[in-house]
Amino acid sequence: MIDPSGTAPLDTAAGVPAAALSGPTHVPQTPAPPASGEAAPEPLPAAFADWPGEAPWQRLPEAARRSFRLSALLLAGVISMVAGGLPLLIALIDQEPHLPLRLLWTLPAVALIFGFALWRASVAYRSVRWRLDEDGLRVRRGRYWRTEVLVPRARVQHLDIERGPIERRYGLATLIVHTAGTRMNALRQPGFDEDTAARLRDALVPKIREVDLSPASPSPSPSPSPADAAVVAPRGD
Repeated sequence: MIDPSGTAPLDTAAGVPAAALSGPTHVPQTPAPPASGEAAPEPLPAAFADWPGEAPWQRLPEAARRSFRLSALLLAGVISMVAGGLPLLIALIDQEPHLPLRLLWTLPAVALIFGFALWRASVAYRSVRWRLDEDGLRVRRGRYWRTEVLVPRARVQHLDIERGPIERRYGLATLIVHTAGTRMNALRQPGFDEDTAARLRDALVPKIREVDLSPASPSPSPSPSPADAAVVAPRGD
């Protein structure tokens, strides 16, 4: 059916233009340019886009989380004893009249110290990734201040494995990689299980260059100069 105005064909059933029945028409839209004085956002570098990273980046074992938490709790206990327990003990000995008030603000402070220690240990565990490739050992750390460390194989001097009391309890070890330079040039990463730490140590040890111990071929003796070749015959008696 034709519209009486002669502009567009109509659907005979509903009197709707046939073009409206064919579905929506997608018109490509170009993004609006940024406003004057506003810089376009720059994409994140590929190295930090997937922080802290998925495979082939590897996480620390689950036992490292418990080890980090226990170490943090012990440290928080020491800080709480020095910052809160010692003043309370002195106040108790002196029979200070405001002891209940001092105790009232000391307990929340101690709880805050322990809570922060547990949170910091969880962040330290979740934000660590490591991988071993042809270049060397790479370690990523940090959630807000992010750091990626690369230890090239060619710069490795020697490696140490440490096992403290807490690490031995959970079957963990700390890998220490010393690189060329000063004594402070070392990567220290706790939380590896003992087998992984041993494998990384063996993989990062500099390969000993083979030395050719075959006997050297004798070098030809230098030819005498003409002056040295002249022999003076002894004079007869």
